[in-house]
Amino acid sequence: EAAAAGAALRRVPAQVVLGKAKLGFGGAGPMIDGAIIREDPLAAFREGHMPRIALILGTNSYEAGSFLGLARGLSARMASAWPRVVMLYDGYGTQRTPLIEAELLTDMLTAGPTRIVAREAAQSGLPTYLYQYDYLRPSERGRIPGPVHTDELYAVFGTMSLAKRPVSAYMRKISDEVE
Repeated sequence: EAAAAGAALRRVPAQVVLGKAKLGFGGAGPMIDGAIIREDPLAAFREGHMPRIALILGTNSYEAGSFLGLARGLSARMASAWPRVVMLYDGYGTQRTPLIEAELLTDMLTAGPTRIVAREAAQSGLPTYLYQYDYLRPSERGRIPGPVHTDELYAVFGTMSLAKRPVSAYMRKISDEVE
């Protein structure tokens, strides 16, 4: 029964699901549904329509680790600009295209847009705090270059023990500091 329902849902055209809603931030980000999210968040900051509360925004240093399929092939798709990308993103001269593609995707997908939102919020007078989370669990070191998308949540919510990896005293300390 669930499989049939899933198949039926997949046949519903996207426009029917979205209705009059638009996706913000170039297809990624909050769905502007006209009811709960009434306008593009950047426009809301500029027009002063945001609640007057502090805003905490951040990214992880290897966000793209969760989206590597999107990173693969960036070098080919950006062929004419790729030498400049390598110059800007390969400071250690590794010439490791997959890592450079992942760093670029991290900036394109999360770090860049997050900085734009933080700048708009700060310019609109909201107390705005921007972070970059860099703590890489010992079990991940040497395997990936940094924490991937959502890795900081274990520390933020004090649930480091749920990280499906051995938890050290230092990891608990990181979690305590972030909380």
